[in-house]
Amino acid sequence: MALNQSESIKSGQFESQLLADTPMPLSVKPVVPNYPILGKLVGPKDASPLRVLHVYKLFSPVRGGGIAAMESIIRGLKGRVSASVLVATKVGLGGQDQKCGAKVRRVMSLGYIKSMPAAPTLPFWYAVMSRQVDLIHVHLPFPIADLAMNLWRPQAPVVVHWHSDIVQQVWTKRLLRPFLRRSLKRANKIIVGSPRHIESSKELQPFKDKCVVVPYGIDIDKWSVADSAVKSEVNALRKKHPRMVLFLGRLVAYKGLPVLLRAMKEVDGSLVIAGEGPMESVLLRLAGTLGVENKVTFTGALSFQELKAHYHACSVFVLPSIWRNEAFGLAQIEAMACRKPVVNTDLPTGVPWVARDGIEGITVAPNSARELAQAIQKLLDTPDLAKKLGDAGFDRVSTKFNQTITSEKLYSVYRNLVKQPTSSMRTKERLAE
Repeated sequence: MALNQSESIKSGQFESQLLADTPMPLSVKPVVPNYPILGKLVGPKDASPLRVLHVYKLFSPVRGGGIAAMESIIRGLKGRVSASVLVATKVGLGGQDQKCGAKVRRVMSLGYIKSMPAAPTLPFWYAVMSRQVDLIHVHLPFPIADLAMNLWRPQAPVVVHWHSDIVQQVWTKRLLRPFLRRSLKRANKIIVGSPRHIESSKELQPFKDKCVVVPYGIDIDKWSVADSAVKSEVNALRKKHPRMVLFLGRLVAYKGLPVLLRAMKEVDGSLVIAGEGPMESVLLRLAGTLGVENKVTFTGALSFQELKAHYHACSVFVLPSIWRNEAFGLAQIEAMACRKPVVNTDLPTGVPWVARDGIEGITVAPNSARELAQAIQKLLDTPDLAKKLGDAGFDRVSTKFNQTITSEKLYSVYRNLVKQPTSSMRTKERLAE
């Protein structure tokens, strides 16, 4: 949808901002008054935050795993990195606003093609905005970003964040592969969420020496600590669903929800499906056909507080994904932060690496309703085992997927690629241009 008037910005205002950042003429010399305090602020010992441009298809308030990961990066590096974001709108005219402390430029979109926004002006804005930053962080897959990277070669180093392979769109993948390969070749570093990303991706194999594993991270306290309002909602949910199995995510094919509905025929418990997507009507009909409609609740999109309450109220969290599109499963670590055991599938991606079989959860074969039902039932019937796995999950999140730890690792990648100049050094560089 198009942004409302309060979120938009007139083109003249944005051009004024760009002009403010352009190099000064050679005849102009900066004058810095000899005030002690001002000298400390602009002196050579004080480095400015790194200026990083994030490029992706969409951004908050739209929901999705890649978007949540980008939000976490921006929040985790706040103060050390001055972030700007270049994305498309879902459909309609673009504009400029602020989210998560970052300036967000949303370019116009003509709609969706193969799950991607058709944003023809994004390469132009990439060329403009990439000249204003120290480093560019491109989140893939996003074909228009590949096109932008192939059209323009800014001086700033480029980090590619590889969120997942293109799996189902075979002809699209073949058509875009040359552009994708050039993007990966252009990148100075490639960030992946787990070691299995590198092992399982044919696209990454020629560039594995560039790859750096930086797991997705979350603010643990944001999820693990429940205030009185959340606790009240948790109690109400537990009365309604005393043996709750929770799924959270988009209602799309690769999530394996038809398999989960079939599994629920053999489970003594209730399933809550939190999320929205194009398969909702299909899943509602399937639940009726299978005779499990009384066991299944579709909540639609939840607010943060509602989602947090569902995590704390559930007995088991399940991620029944069946395709390699599910590269990590960020919802797993949110559930683990709430001390919940996880049932996931043995995909050749980071999914079973996040919550490991027999340690933080139970891993089953993809597309096996029987194994899925057995694993869920086992955890519902064995609360001591569920608690043991849930506690181990919290420990793993604390040491492996803590936003503080993952942000530090990513920042070291940035700093190794950019020798960050001080404010005064930047002024001298601009004068020398």
